[in-house]
Amino acid sequence: MLISPVRQVTPPIRRVWIYGVLATLLSILVNYGLLWLFENLFEIELLVPKGLWNSDLTLVTTTRVVIVTILAGLFATIGASALAKLVIGPRTWCLILGFGFGLTSTYGAITLPNVSVSVHVALSTLHIMTTFTIVPILAIALTIHDSDLAHADARYHEHLDSRDEDVDPLAKEKQAQLNEIPSTQEPQAASELGLPQAEEFHPSRPSPISRSGRFHSSVLLGTSESEAIEAILEAGLNYRIALRDGVPGSPAGEPDENRITLVINNGLVTSARPG
Repeated sequence: MLISPVRQVTPPIRRVWIYGVLATLLSILVNYGLLWLFENLFEIELLVPKGLWNSDLTLVTTTRVVIVTILAGLFATIGASALAKLVIGPRTWCLILGFGFGLTSTYGAITLPNVSVSVHVALSTLHIMTTFTIVPILAIALTIHDSDLAHADARYHEHLDSRDEDVDPLAKEKQAQLNEIPSTQEPQAASELGLPQAEEFHPSRPSPISRSGRFHSSVLLGTSESEAIEAILEAGLNYRIALRDGVPGSPAGEPDENRITLVINNGLVTSARPG
């Protein structure tokens, strides 16, 4: 079964939504505290239009502030999720568009007619605090981390491995023949099948060396980390752990044809590729 490759490194949608929910909750707390200060400490009665197309003013309540903040956080998170998958550099686009919409809404609060200057200042403060709470947090969620690069690299090479297996059906047949060799078989019989001599062959796994002398990294899939490293070193190659249990390993550096890159999960090899 072919695994779809990752052709563009993008932040995970799950992280964007977690950060979006946390940013919205934080913004609700900030706006609630500001509303309490304006009403109880400064004794300012905040007035806003009843609707988008209604010029009649109504008193701002806690419920209205919470609902508007939730809607702002929801639309911002949906927009950030779309940017994460549609554009290159979603963090920059999030900052540009997020602050653009936020400052536009602030301008609307400043130019609201038939209210006092204190109401203008209070409403503008609520808009600014909402913008500068939600937008930066979503921008952090859209930042590409090393773990995102490592997961994309592992996914892409898993796609290459699965494609090679489908293109070359003889590889599975050769591996099945190797698996059927008993552990007590004589070295001479093993050499007839194109295997290394007995002193180089580990009985618990098939040899990764083909008859042509090429190292088949796919044979290492499912083996333990120690077995895979032992087989790689016996073949005279180097190795690199790209990802171990979701944690990035050593950097890739320059491409190396004599190196096998491994991905380890729970002590087993889940991806093995040259380079």
